[in-house]
Amino acid sequence: MAVACRTAAPGDANASFVRRLVVGEAPVAAAACDVLDTAARWRDALPRLAAAGLPVQAPPCDFATERVLVVPVPAGAGEPIACAVHDEEQVDVLVLSPARVATARGGLALLVVPARPRELAVVWRDPLPGGPVERTLAVFAPR
Repeated sequence: MAVACRTAAPGDANASFVRRLVVGEAPVAAAACDVLDTAARWRDALPRLAAAGLPVQAPPCDFATERVLVVPVPAGAGEPIACAVHDEEQVDVLVLSPARVATARGGLALLVVPARPRELAVVWRDPLPGGPVERTLAVFAPR
């Protein structure tokens, strides 16, 4: 079963960028960030998504205008996962900031985002006591 997470407040500009966010509850081995931008890539990813406890019926988007990001969620991160997007030197930078919740295992998250003619950087921001620590998970070419 998947847990839907809050992406942005109603009316927030970020709400139009991240259209859907679902986090699987099943633990997964170390995984890389990936982009699924065709129905064929979606079908190829189905076994991995199902193993992570994610809903894997029909694709969650129209690949002509959107794409699906598969993002590893570290152990100890929990909902809500806030999403923010900003422009940095002509790159869309998507920053995912989880709340600290007592979850013992990590998983995979699916995010539906628009297909844009720009690079997309995915950044994970850990809210640590000494201040947030950011790490870039992936940078994807325009699609």
